[in-house]
Amino acid sequence: MRAVVLHEHGGPERLVYEADYRDPKIGAGDVLLAMRACALNYHDLFTRRGMPGISSPLPLILGNDLAGEVAAVGPQVTDFTPGERVLVDPIGKLAGATVVACASSEEKLTHLKSLGADIGINYAGTDWVSECHRLFGRPRVFDRKASGGLDMVVNFTGGETWTRSLKVLRRGGRLLTCGATAGYDPPEDIRYIWTFELNIQGSNGWTREDVHALLDLVRTRKLEPVLHPRRFRLPETRDAMALLEGRAVVGKVIVTP
Repeated sequence: MRAVVLHEHGGPERLVYEADYRDPKIGAGDVLLAMRACALNYHDLFTRRGMPGISSPLPLILGNDLAGEVAAVGPQVTDFTPGERVLVDPIGKLAGATVVACASSEEKLTHLKSLGADIGINYAGTDWVSECHRLFGRPRVFDRKASGGLDMVVNFTGGETWTRSLKVLRRGGRLLTCGATAGYDPPEDIRYIWTFELNIQGSNGWTREDVHALLDLVRTRKLEPVLHPRRFRLPETRDAMALLEGRAVVGKVIVTP
């Protein structure tokens, strides 16, 4: 199969397009997918560069937001049949996923109709609907209190916005962190945390129910994903990554076979 493979961490030159990469093998409870689209995320850049304290077995193939068709199923698979369109659940992403083909366990898949890879991590993992509803019970309006602060702040960038997020919270306010695209080691000012008795909570994902609710919002056009107008082909993955890395894009960047 064709794939873009990372053999060692570093710059974009470390991404190598291989037209004859080894074919994936499936077990009894696995599904073989013919991938039709992959949306890029900053997570892919972090993985390519390598992050201190996080080990990534090499070689590997990047990609978390994946959509495609079922090509074959193992003998124990009961909920999926060849030809069905599916979305791969990015939580605990399968090893060796590509935009061409991959093997996935059955429980990591969600049925699709007319939706695709553009509604993965950014919309399900850090979206207000999934995160705030799950973690705080119901959607909340960010009311200004008499103290001049906010009930809650959702920070999915880190970096220089971190301390500023602390400063705008009211006493007893809550800061939800679910990403670090602007930097994972920002300066801290713990005075605000203890003085105003702030609550900091992390979230690393979502429930399957949240994913299904998100898909329903898109199907009914209550939520419309923003897409970059250009579609990149697999051999152009470096160019697609460069666009994302340079922050020169609004909307999801999609790579197709």
